Amino acid sequence: MGGGRFEVLFGYADGPPASVRVTTACRPSANNGLLEGHLDDTVRDRVVQLAPP
Repeated sequence: MGGGRFEVLFGYADGPPASVRVTTACRPSANNGLLEGHLDDTVRDRVVQLAPP
């Protein structure tokens, strides 16, 4: 899989939205400026599928 960069925005009923940056070819692959983590292949592939072209 090639590298891709995505910004995922999560909205909640209460409080502000939360933004997470996903970079598929890096470890850690998910980062929001405070926390970082690695997405397993299934989650990473789903983010890529859901991203607009």
